Amino acid sequence: AVADVLIPAWVGPGFEGSVIAVQILAFVVVLRAWVAMPSTVLKGNDQHRYLARISAGGALANLLLSIPLVKSWGIPGVALGTAIPVTVICAGLIFPRACRLVGLRVARGYRLIVWPAVWPAVLVIAALTLTKSFVPVRLSLVLAHLAGGGLLYAALFLRFGLSHDER
Repeated sequence: AVADVLIPAWVGPGFEGSVIAVQILAFVVVLRAWVAMPSTVLKGNDQHRYLARISAGGALANLLLSIPLVKSWGIPGVALGTAIPVTVICAGLIFPRACRLVGLRVARGYRLIVWPAVWPAVLVIAALTLTKSFVPVRLSLVLAHLAGGGLLYAALFLRFGLSHDER
């Protein structure tokens, strides 16, 4: 949400072209963190070959997508070439298979597990985007702004995203 402010504050001017790539790759990190536990569930249930096959397929898809995308969009194209297969693998293969393995309907898994974590993130991204123009381009202030967003997310998620029993 604030990569356009963070990048100049962190490394200085001249790297504005990396903003979109940073945003896309941050999304990839979030996706990989999301499926860390479902991946562990699959590994613990003798599904490691499945994970290896889809990871290899994802790597191949990443390569095949990144080559044409880098030619047309540059570095953001490579990031997009990474994000597309990771999204498909995480949202379409790993999470649904883990849900089915533990006897949870996939739609219910998305509703009970994913949605409570996503909607606060959408609100925080909107808040950070709306308030970033008030933050001077100094690394300490940009990081404080991001920390405030993290605290807001934690407060929203802990108060409204989790049930009473989960809290």
